[in-house]
Amino acid sequence: MRRGTLILDFDSTIVSVEALDELARMVLGQSSARDDTIDRIERLTRAGMDGSISIEESLAQRMALLSFTRESIPPLVDHLRNCLTPSFRRHRETIALLAPRIHVVSGGFIEWVAPVCQSLGILSSNCHANRLRFDGVGRCTGIDPMSTLARAGGKPDTIRRLRSDRSLYAPLVLVGDGATDLEAKQAGAVEAFVAYVEHANRPAVAAGADAVASTFDEVLSTWARLSGDSAWGHFGTPGGD
Repeated sequence: MRRGTLILDFDSTIVSVEALDELARMVLGQSSARDDTIDRIERLTRAGMDGSISIEESLAQRMALLSFTRESIPPLVDHLRNCLTPSFRRHRETIALLAPRIHVVSGGFIEWVAPVCQSLGILSSNCHANRLRFDGVGRCTGIDPMSTLARAGGKPDTIRRLRSDRSLYAPLVLVGDGATDLEAKQAGAVEAFVAYVEHANRPAVAAGADAVASTFDEVLSTWARLSGDSAWGHFGTPGGD
């Protein structure tokens, strides 16, 4: 029996972009403050991902700069599907085959994380992210206060809960680009952490990783090695288009 569970980050890993940055570009339109606001959001994204500020502070400040409605989400989902990392897209059939062993744990929002991941064959029930709140007319009013992944320590806590509730197959191998991913390894929530550097190479994060990968092909081969099961190895050849 094949062993191990693969846990993936979403932004700058499954997709090549940061979703909130892209949402800002879409909803700000031709606003006079557009360029300045986007720059501020991008700087806050980088600060949260490299650990300069907490994920809680990074998310809260970025959300405070954005005003959008439920109607903004379907176009964002379509855009993010076009931003799927090519090596992930090439392995769509492989991902679908391994779907029960793949989870996505993201500090982003389930409203777009789940539908985008489903287009790769990842089960929606295996997607774990924050939730948004909306008022009666569909305006976003912020982050659901029950969203564990919107706070410091949220990723390791979520993975520990999944390990317990879902009886995840060990070893757990986490793949991502940010400080919260490294935090999960340092907290002992996963057995191994692979820094994904194709879109964002954060030296402090990569330095703390067990391995570094720049394509999903490398992720699969590294997963085979770290899980101690060579049966994963033959999945390194793309099966999708």
